[in-house]
Amino acid sequence: APGYISRSVAGSYDNEAIAITLLMAAFYFWIKASKEGSMFWASLAAGFYFYMVSAWGGYVFITNLIPLHVFILILMGRYTHRLYTAYSTWYAIGT
Repeated sequence: APGYISRSVAGSYDNEAIAITLLMAAFYFWIKASKEGSMFWASLAAGFYFYMVSAWGGYVFITNLIPLHVFILILMGRYTHRLYTAYSTWYAIGT
């Protein structure tokens, strides 16, 4: 019903429009940082994460997903100095 769409995800335009864009940017730069071990990309990921935290209350999901990603990579035996550099930079700047 059209009356309900304003309160659904499809119709909610409070902060989600900017938050989803920032979420995708943070994830994109996080993946680049973890693959390359670049402090620059990790800093960009942290910057977009920080901006997302200030714009959206659902930031807790991201705070938990990036460490979960790192933990799963460690369990899979894919821990490298690049991952350490990326996560340390992201954590120091973003949280």
